[in-house]
Amino acid sequence: MNLIKNLGWSATNSLFTSVIILLQLSVTTKYLDASDFAVFAVVTIFVGFCLQLAEGGVGNAIITFADMSKDDLKQVMSLALLIAIFLMFFLVIASFPIASFYDNDDLVPLLIVVSLSIPFFTIARCYKSILQTALNMKSVALVDITARSVSFIFVVTLAINGYGVWSLAIGTLVLSISLFIGYISISTPVAFVFPNFSNKKLKKITNFSFVQSIDLLITYFTRNLDVLILVKLVGDDISGAYSVIKTFLMQIVDTIFLTLNRFYYPYLVKSLNDVQTLRRKYIQFYGLFNFLNVFTLLIFVFYYEIIITTLFRKDFIELVPILLITVWLLIRYTCASLSTLWLIRAKPHIGIIWNLMNMAGVLIVLFFLDSEINDIIVGFIFISIFMALVSCVVTGSLLLIDGIKGYFQVALPIIFQILVIYFFYIALKAY
Repeated sequence: MNLIKNLGWSATNSLFTSVIILLQLSVTTKYLDASDFAVFAVVTIFVGFCLQLAEGGVGNAIITFADMSKDDLKQVMSLALLIAIFLMFFLVIASFPIASFYDNDDLVPLLIVVSLSIPFFTIARCYKSILQTALNMKSVALVDITARSVSFIFVVTLAINGYGVWSLAIGTLVLSISLFIGYISISTPVAFVFPNFSNKKLKKITNFSFVQSIDLLITYFTRNLDVLILVKLVGDDISGAYSVIKTFLMQIVDTIFLTLNRFYYPYLVKSLNDVQTLRRKYIQFYGLFNFLNVFTLLIFVFYYEIIITTLFRKDFIELVPILLITVWLLIRYTCASLSTLWLIRAKPHIGIIWNLMNMAGVLIVLFFLDSEINDIIVGFIFISIFMALVSCVVTGSLLLIDGIKGYFQVALPIIFQILVIYFFYIALKAY
């Protein structure tokens, strides 16, 4: 019963977060220019990069090393705080060359203000991990939902009153402080101590955190590299509209994936010693996710003009190729379930290699097709098709499949899905 309740609170938290993010995106696009979203996307990516370094691995380490002593916990959290403060000052200094690179002086104050959120987010993440270790999902959900709601009110109020991109910046800072206050108010405070680097347990934990941070950084950078470079290549208006549409669609698909993954991850782990059952369950997971993914996004493409005009701005339809972006994400997410497979096989290094390949593909497209947004998206589509075909080999290897026939059976649904997406796109273009 407790497991069901915890899953319920976890699902509620994920769903509410997605709704708030989409609602905030919808409201702010009515009052902010597309260029504001491009500028803030740059701010968010650089701050997010520092956050991944500061707390990405530490939070997971607290959960993984659940048996650590109170003294170890103090040292781990203190180390995370020191790193966060260092990165905050680093980003303040780096804001000037970043602004110079993008030829936008507004980036300096925005980066400085939003960088203040790094220590708050970091400590909040540590306390959240402690609660997750205790399976106290109700408290986690209540704090997250409250903090998101407070931030949403600030963002919308400031946007309506004409504060532009600053509504997003202040909203982020408010979110970090709200999370910090929320988690520290319901947890036992952990005293700050100077880390003892001769502590063997601390070394083990920091090594784990470092590897996790590298993986998270590569994943994060791969997901956001396109926006970071497009701002420079195609201008603020186009990259801003692109960022909003991409965030909107990815939020929908990520919610579907995380909801299913929350069940299928432990469900697949139970079948690790039975290869045939594992294959059957994984194919079920793959099929269900991709059916829901394709079904949801195809509904979107049939009514995208109404949806974009209602939720966002009509000029977004003219600024970016929405149909092409949808096709790209449909193919890109074909491989999403593979990440669960390499995790249950305890082979996270495959994830690092996978994301590095994705990153290399994005860089190749951006540096060789830097003329038109349409050409760039088409380039992304071809990279995603290539990665989908590579995923057939990786999936077959992780499922211990032998022979060409077995690999063909793995590849067939992926190839079929890509063809279905292609024919739907051709039909919609003709229509």
